[in-house]
Amino acid sequence: MAFAPHWLQINDQIINLYAVSGSEPAVILLHGGGWWPVLADTPLLSWGPTLEVLSKRRRAIAVDWPTCETEDAEVAGPLPGQAAGIASKLLVCLDDILNALGLDTVVLVGLSMGGCVAMDYALRNPKRVEKLVLVSSYGLHSHLPLHKLMYLYLNLPLVDEFMWNLMRSMRWTVRPSLRYILRNYRIITPALMETAWQLTSKHAGGNTFFHWLKSEVTWRGMRTSYLNRLSELEMPVLLVHGEKDRLVPVDCARQAQRLIPQAELLVFPNCGHWPQREYAPAFHQALIEFVGIQ
Repeated sequence: MAFAPHWLQINDQIINLYAVSGSEPAVILLHGGGWWPVLADTPLLSWGPTLEVLSKRRRAIAVDWPTCETEDAEVAGPLPGQAAGIASKLLVCLDDILNALGLDTVVLVGLSMGGCVAMDYALRNPKRVEKLVLVSSYGLHSHLPLHKLMYLYLNLPLVDEFMWNLMRSMRWTVRPSLRYILRNYRIITPALMETAWQLTSKHAGGNTFFHWLKSEVTWRGMRTSYLNRLSELEMPVLLVHGEKDRLVPVDCARQAQRLIPQAELLVFPNCGHWPQREYAPAFHQALIEFVGIQ
């Protein structure tokens, strides 16, 4: 199914949305960053199949994060040690979108970086988020794998512009990049590689993700972590994770389940960072059941 973009103007910014109609509350799908510098995640790369599944059941909206390339101070209000810089701007963007669409109550589904923003929004607006789904979510850990090496790499002079412009022009890099993100290699078909290439090569989100990572990864740890606030999440939470996730280890989700009062955990075996694609039928069934879609 082909989804046409909807353009939403908020102040002086144009936000791209992919939406399907249906019953309320709406399901808001927040994509991640991808795997910098080769793949920039997009709404349809993360959530195209999910939008198709939801199209006959529930109103669903996949948000395309705007380009953000600065690392200035937090703009969304005081939440010490959390949602600073780029993450804070994405949080404000989400709030503006929901207000513009007149959505009082929503189900938030966030993948990776999108999960980080979804968690923060749910902590700030518990009455507005009916249910929360965190898929391979950032914000559940205090350090990345090979953390200090990643910090040094992100802070090399000119690495962002040089690597992004170089790698996004090299089609052959898509397959090894997908093999790093995924573990269920059976889904890495020519069609998926072409989709990933077409969406990534035309998308400006790679630099947004780079600047987000650069602002998040400090020498001592992640700038944004919700470990000490997970117990405050009031709504039912579904944690979905791949057992072989290289970017956010599955133990982070297991720890989060113990800390969140109303948490369910679904772990897919031999699965990497994109369970919504690697195990699409099982993921969609779990999502439908958790959200309560008839």
